[in-house]
Amino acid sequence: MICYKYMSFDTFKKSIKPDGVFLKVSRPIEFNDPFDCVGRITGCPSESLIRSFNRRKVNSSTAWNGQNIQFTLSIASHSRRIFDQWYRIFSVCDAAIVGTPAEMLMWAHYGDSAKGVRIGIEVDENFQWVENIAYEDVLPTLDLQRVREWSPFEDDVLKRFLRNCLLTKHEVWNYEKEKRVIFRVDDECLKNLSAVDQSADVETAMLVWSPPKTLIKEICLGAEYLSGCKGCEEIDKRSDEFSQIVVSLRKNGYVFKKLRAIRVSHYCYDQVPDETPDLQ
Repeated sequence: MICYKYMSFDTFKKSIKPDGVFLKVSRPIEFNDPFDCVGRITGCPSESLIRSFNRRKVNSSTAWNGQNIQFTLSIASHSRRIFDQWYRIFSVCDAAIVGTPAEMLMWAHYGDSAKGVRIGIEVDENFQWVENIAYEDVLPTLDLQRVREWSPFEDDVLKRFLRNCLLTKHEVWNYEKEKRVIFRVDDECLKNLSAVDQSADVETAMLVWSPPKTLIKEICLGAEYLSGCKGCEEIDKRSDEFSQIVVSLRKNGYVFKKLRAIRVSHYCYDQVPDETPDLQ
């Protein structure tokens, strides 16, 4: 199955490095939806949870004494910041979106108004860590009474809650058919941009991921890729730029099943007249 990543052409160009294609992985605090990666807390903490929390937080100023609500706030209100310390996320959309009205929105929102690029990445048995987003009208909820251990990796209830926070979005985003690849920040397959691009600003360098070359199957240009070009000379220059990128990728071992520019079609419209009306 193919999943798709939409981006601007400039972002696509910057992702091409001598050693391959390196795609940015997102920080949770960068998401445009303020309720993404956020959960809701209910109930009173169990005694075992209080003991566990106080045991791990040796600083007495953060001890949970029944009046201190720092722990609750740290998960509920600041969960995006907590996730930002632990995880990086690579988002793609399901192939089912192609050829539907929602694809226009994806090109508009993420593909630089259809002037950008769509990369097709094959999801197979080597890609078991891809997770589907659940679209809900309520936030993931954690009942503190059910949590026994203040550890996201030891307590199943807390682990499930944090996982749901990472993989739940409001149902208004359902058209995106999003899937996520979730990385630990210390995952060995992630690289600091400065390590693969010496010209990158070290202070603002981000983490990037290079999908295996065999998994990148498609590169599609948006319908408006050549818009804004003035005259045939500029069109040829822009087309040559893309051709040179493709040549360099093929020399680097990339093999594409599809390599094309998409065309504007009528699939987006429910009502298409049988005949073009006379506009005069």
